[in-house]
Amino acid sequence: MFLNESNAIERLHTLSYKSDSSEGHAKAWMQLRDKSSERDLLTLDDICHAQDLLMKEQKRAGVIVRESAHGLIRGPQNRLNVTAGNYPAPYFDDVPGLMDKYMIDLNEELNNPKMPVTDIAATYHVRFECIHPFADGNGRTGRMLANYIMKFFGLPIIVFTYADKERYYEACRSKTLMKEYFRDKFREFGICLKCDNNFIRRTEKGIETDAYYCDECNSEIGLDWENALYGIPVYVGEKGK
Repeated sequence: MFLNESNAIERLHTLSYKSDSSEGHAKAWMQLRDKSSERDLLTLDDICHAQDLLMKEQKRAGVIVRESAHGLIRGPQNRLNVTAGNYPAPYFDDVPGLMDKYMIDLNEELNNPKMPVTDIAATYHVRFECIHPFADGNGRTGRMLANYIMKFFGLPIIVFTYADKERYYEACRSKTLMKEYFRDKFREFGICLKCDNNFIRRTEKGIETDAYYCDECNSEIGLDWENALYGIPVYVGEKGK
């Protein structure tokens, strides 16, 4: 669902995935997800490889991006200037330095977090989208990176839905707005990484509890809201029912 909604935001409605999909966007996410599960820090090559997988799949679907933009950030070897909506992204000559600094800062934050997890994910998502390092695929790649961060810290990923894309686009203009957006989306629902189905808030006798469950694979997570920090709950584990 996460990938399908992310594609829909970009009007790529013909690209969709099932839980056993293993190509293109799905393969890119699985590789990033596996690194986050192992708490492996990302490299710029990892991010470029993910974007390359998106572009190759997009080409097969008939949406063409020139070959030089596959897996290569903008820069002296990829002399492209782009806009994100009405926002002029940094000049191509500046992108390599900006991305080097981005990777250093991101990995430092992952090693020594100074903010709540959703704030880290939101901050680095906005920063990535402002740099707009690629000719195409920046939104989808950036949303995977945000969920890599969520999973890195052991939290369920969030879904950026097509239905609220206007709020999402507005949030891309501001770290403050994006932090609020991430917190709200995290409270709304998470995604079970075992089967890609939604976690659903459990109720007992009509009263919501702090347990979330997946009605497809019967896994369950617990979130401790009572000891939440900055509105972000403590993750207390996942188990099979």
